[in-house]
Amino acid sequence: MTSGMTTGIGTGARTGIATGIHSGPHAGPVSGPETGARSGPGPGPETTPARAGGSGGRSLRWLVSTHHLHVWAGSEVVTLEMLQALKERGHQVTFYCRFPGGQLLEASGLGKLPVITDPAWIRLEDYDVVYSHHQTPTAFLARQDPDVLLGENRPVFIYNHLSPFEPFEFPSPFSEAVMADIILANSPETRTKLAGFGPEFADATLFPNPAPRGFAAPQPELDPTWMTRVLSVSNHLPDELAHAFRILEGQGVQVTRLGVDGEARRVTPADIQTHDAVVTIGKTVQYAMRSHRPVFCYDQFGGPGWLLPERMRAAAAANFSGRCTPGPRSPEALARELARGFPEAARQLPDPTPYRLEDHLDRLEARIAKLRAGRSRPRVDPDLFMVQCQREEQFYGLLDRQYAHGRGLEEKVRAQGDRLRGYEETLGIRPMAAGA
Repeated sequence: MTSGMTTGIGTGARTGIATGIHSGPHAGPVSGPETGARSGPGPGPETTPARAGGSGGRSLRWLVSTHHLHVWAGSEVVTLEMLQALKERGHQVTFYCRFPGGQLLEASGLGKLPVITDPAWIRLEDYDVVYSHHQTPTAFLARQDPDVLLGENRPVFIYNHLSPFEPFEFPSPFSEAVMADIILANSPETRTKLAGFGPEFADATLFPNPAPRGFAAPQPELDPTWMTRVLSVSNHLPDELAHAFRILEGQGVQVTRLGVDGEARRVTPADIQTHDAVVTIGKTVQYAMRSHRPVFCYDQFGGPGWLLPERMRAAAAANFSGRCTPGPRSPEALARELARGFPEAARQLPDPTPYRLEDHLDRLEARIAKLRAGRSRPRVDPDLFMVQCQREEQFYGLLDRQYAHGRGLEEKVRAQGDRLRGYEETLGIRPMAAGA
């Protein structure tokens, strides 16, 4: 998943995780325009209150599952925002993750959330809804009672797909086509890719990385003649853009950098709302739009630049990755475009309405309520399907082992690097780290 908010580099499983502890409950189409811009004064503050239990007013037992939680990156942030939003709406939430990172949960106010890392502890009868990334249900479907897995009272299964290119985001060979009640796609590009996997995936619902309510802000009184503070969010800042920032800084513009080339941490509403404009791609674009800040969409793939009305549709179709306008531009051209295009971008802010997380969750909960009111059993041979689920578990288990091995090597390299830096500091080759 491409994400402009992929800031923060952290690795390895963290402390604060209830590893392998069974938790459970005891411990429609997206409406509105996909693109567009708002010309002139924007809307006032958003004041719609959150509703306990969502639009239906009933607390449900959710199992939210993802493969890994290590860095402030695309799927991790989508997962954390979903967990936070469901908790705020009054639902009972359990988190399943084979490779969790406790520090990310704690930093998101989720340190006490029930966490399962061993799929053997999952019993589907304990949940009303299963929401997943990365085909994580393949680890526990074959372990279930077939009557529970395929029965009329089975949980509602939601599969969210976050990339049209990453194979890990594609449907599994067998189970999703049978189990999926709701299929989500983060962009029209991803939705088109899913349709190619068969008729079962032809009607995926757009879930376009919507931004949480915390990013909502009234339109600021921007000085359309000149921008003074720019926020850059990137984990892969291209050289030409870094050079363009230096040019702007020489002209008196303050540039704040978040990401691997700047400060590595999660993007907050205050980060967005204390700057005149945001230069980024991916998920941070929705944050900026909801905060009523002009967005310059450009990064490692290129990009359309300022998100003006005529550029929104193509940019949104490619998940604001910049792929809609590929290829680099010179630092001088980027600096000119940033400076000269700001006034028009400040006057024509994109409409944030299609990117409000609470609206998408309202519609999702309405669909869940209808599904729970009555579903027939899937039309499959139960014995054959359970064998297929076992095959999927074995296949994706291989991926887990390779991932764990790779993480172990990465941790060893990181430890060796820390040791080498310590030697260099002792020998006076490297300055002592602050606070050492």
